[in-house]
Amino acid sequence: MKTKLIYSLLALALVAMPGCKDFLDQDSPSASTPEELFESLPKSNYAIMGAYRDLISDRVYNDRMNMFWMPNTDIEMATGATLNGSDFRAFSNYISRPGFSGGNDLDESWPHVYGMFNKLNLAIHYIPLSPASSDPTTREGMAILRAEALVLRAHMYMEMIRAFGDIPFVINPAFEVVFDSKKDRDEIYEHLLNDLAEAVEILPWVGGNGAMGVQSVNRVNKGYALGLTARIAMYRAGYSIRPNGETRQGTNPNTYYQIAKNAVEKLINEGPHSLTPSFAQYFITQCAGINQSESLWEIDFGRPGQTGSGGTVAYCIGVRHTGTTNQYSNSANTAYILTSPIFFYSFHDDDTRRDVTVSIGEFNNESSASNSGPAGYRQRWTNLRDFARIGKWDLKYLSDAAKRALETGTGKRPTGANWPVMRYSDALLLHAEASYHLGEMADAMSSLMQVRNRAFPTNPAAAANINSDFFQAIVDERAWELAGENHRKWDLIRWNLLGEHLERFKDEHYALAERGELPARLGGGLVPSRLYFRFHLPPAPALYQEINMSTVNWRNEVDPADTVGHIENGIYNIRFFPIPETSVDLNAYLNWLDVLNAGYFKSHNNHLFALPERYALIAKIENDPYWAQVPPVPTLDPRPTTQ
Repeated sequence: MKTKLIYSLLALALVAMPGCKDFLDQDSPSASTPEELFESLPKSNYAIMGAYRDLISDRVYNDRMNMFWMPNTDIEMATGATLNGSDFRAFSNYISRPGFSGGNDLDESWPHVYGMFNKLNLAIHYIPLSPASSDPTTREGMAILRAEALVLRAHMYMEMIRAFGDIPFVINPAFEVVFDSKKDRDEIYEHLLNDLAEAVEILPWVGGNGAMGVQSVNRVNKGYALGLTARIAMYRAGYSIRPNGETRQGTNPNTYYQIAKNAVEKLINEGPHSLTPSFAQYFITQCAGINQSESLWEIDFGRPGQTGSGGTVAYCIGVRHTGTTNQYSNSANTAYILTSPIFFYSFHDDDTRRDVTVSIGEFNNESSASNSGPAGYRQRWTNLRDFARIGKWDLKYLSDAAKRALETGTGKRPTGANWPVMRYSDALLLHAEASYHLGEMADAMSSLMQVRNRAFPTNPAAAANINSDFFQAIVDERAWELAGENHRKWDLIRWNLLGEHLERFKDEHYALAERGELPARLGGGLVPSRLYFRFHLPPAPALYQEINMSTVNWRNEVDPADTVGHIENGIYNIRFFPIPETSVDLNAYLNWLDVLNAGYFKSHNNHLFALPERYALIAKIENDPYWAQVPPVPTLDPRPTTQ
């Protein structure tokens, strides 16, 4: 049975968002039929730009798909997530069930995404029929635009499949979205891989001749088409829950490991991409809006300050700033995505990724000095639940134009910083993983070591010291390298490790909070009950005072008798773990752990979102039968937090 949702031609193909920077600024052509819409290269480009604009909506990459569909995992958690569905962050605790869509959040994403599919379907069908596709002066450009449409469609179907499982697969052009019944995800993946193989042969590399000039990293390109091929092939080879409630691996996994391996090898051998020499510098530069060869594709959000489409990188995710009177942004942010002390301790002390990825505490103005730090705008320790955030992006590294834009306005302030959809290091680790599964260990080790050698520039021995279980080494390396970049949840699902790692996270953090214990897998033992540290002294004029992480006694207890006079000498301290039983902070921390992921049941592996009820009713598609077996979200009695 087919169901139609009617959209107008203008809504599908000609919608433009004003106020974006040059990449998205295009003159609007007039068109009333698809033939007119795609009759020339400029008009066809404008239609494709409509799909790029769709990516930067709130319901797609402005913050939802890339940030709030990402947690919770063993290394990423959303702040403020509850079990009652008061806002979209509750989905992070796996509370999705048929009939609940979290304030219509998913309801609004579906028509937006399927409208985007229809734009792309029109382009894929009508571009070859255009006179411009026969004109020798525009033929190549038209083919490139069609190839971009194939990649964008494949990318968005991948996003929807990994979030919802089997979904309607709409590929025919129409001015009405027509739904058949849901299609098996493996069949969709097969179609997408074929589309990508076609696109790879046509698309230019970044820096090559594109349809409208030099192909930038802000448009999909040959490098990303190859990276996406590898990613989809690994999902096709991996595990997921099926409509009957069975979690199983995809059939013929070695076939898809080989596809992934071949795609990345073409990227390595023929492409212009490479690792930025410094892990930290990649994110500093990327936050400032400067393109780098490590990025395979970045989503361009346009001008900072453009509400609803200007992007929230460094605002919703990144280093936390709560003070508004600072010298470089005059803006606080939300920094919703937490990480954890156990993840911090999993890094080797010489791994340069640790202090970039894990941002301790927050920055704020302190009117006076205290045991925990000097007066002024500085990094400060907060409650232990908010011990750290994913810190790869920071307001202080935004461009000057972005900082000026943040000085006005209220509420969520778009930064304009791009979202890196895929980095070269991700592709290298996919290559290492696929090679391992195929038994080609020399290739696997070579790709893994490229990533690790950058992480340990001063300690090659530590770089070479990897887990003897190579698969576990990959599981760990993808956490250390890619935390906060919207990969971990989907990796754990395809490895069939989500339930195990969520369960382990809670067990390990209960032990840390109540007894100060580190897990045996990290060497065991106790963390120091009190941390002592110095601050970096900022250059004049002072911008901020930041904790000198190399001075913190992360692994060794300090005798209180040795601390006399430390504050006078610039040495500060805070209480660490365990949290005293007499402190209300202990129950507050345990309450947070209790709620975390409480909607997930390992026995049912309910990692998917249920189909949004309103859209399912309109389109006459049903949720999978296994949802009837998933227990309801529990109601928890909080521990008392007052004395």
